[in-house]
Amino acid sequence: MTIPTAAVHGTSADPYRIFFPLGVLMGIAGVSIWPLFYWGWTSGYSGRAHAFVQTNCFLYAFIAGFLWTAIPRFTGTNAPGRAVQYTLALILAAELVAFLVEVRDVGEGGIQP
Repeated sequence: MTIPTAAVHGTSADPYRIFFPLGVLMGIAGVSIWPLFYWGWTSGYSGRAHAFVQTNCFLYAFIAGFLWTAIPRFTGTNAPGRAVQYTLALILAAELVAFLVEVRDVGEGGIQP
């Protein structure tokens, strides 16, 4: 009987190790819009900011973490390097801040319908 090693279960460079906790924090930030408004800590409620944070930040972080971990394992290729992972994490964090301060053009990358 062999004992599973850390290499079998993943490495410290696996993308999910960055993006899953980031997704949890972004989900909390998106949901916190409601109680902060309820308790009077914010001047207004932005349902649009809540929706964009949940879809463009929270969900995207989990999707990136899962796909960047799973696809390289399925295909036998390498996952993106830490520099690429950190760059995407910073982009998602900047997007989160932009949506929370209601600068939608920045949050959406300047794309307007």
